[in-house]
Amino acid sequence: MVLLHVKRGDESQFLLQASGSTELEELTAQVARLYNARLKVQRVCSAPNEKMKQVLKKTVEEAKAIISKKQVEAGVCVTMEMVKDALDQLRGAVMIVYPMGLPPYDPIRMEFENKEDLSGTQRGQGAPAREPVLSSEEHRQLMLHFHRRQEELKKLEENDDDSCLNSPWADNTALKRHFHGVKDIKWRPR
Repeated sequence: MVLLHVKRGDESQFLLQASGSTELEELTAQVARLYNARLKVQRVCSAPNEKMKQVLKKTVEEAKAIISKKQVEAGVCVTMEMVKDALDQLRGAVMIVYPMGLPPYDPIRMEFENKEDLSGTQRGQGAPAREPVLSSEEHRQLMLHFHRRQEELKKLEENDDDSCLNSPWADNTALKRHFHGVKDIKWRPR
């Protein structure tokens, strides 16, 4: 089984569990259906106005909890049955509040019957954004290390003291003179 984490930009939308042998086209269609069904639940949840009673409010809260983005943090995989259950709960609540039914032009009824008008909506926004390679904390630590390194290099550039080159350990011909036996010869008279 594979656990898919569906996002839009950096924002988590839902988790989906699928088998590893599922074809990519089938999986893409399943994710699209599930995502569109979630959007439908969100649209229906936002459509009720303030005149509707406590029954609708309670049902809306339950439906929103089913499709909530917090399900990702809880590690719960969203299934099409869960989304259909949320739609059925909303459908039942609307039938309780409006026993005579909704008019045919009502957006909620159109949502329930899959006749919603999507002509003015945009299709998508291109490829999803990549997740950052580093977290914000790792990025901050890296920038701090880089800044310290730059300061250290500046200090080393400013230090042009060449006095260490006159010391005996810095003489690059000392080994040669040692083997020739001329290491302690002074050419100046005392």
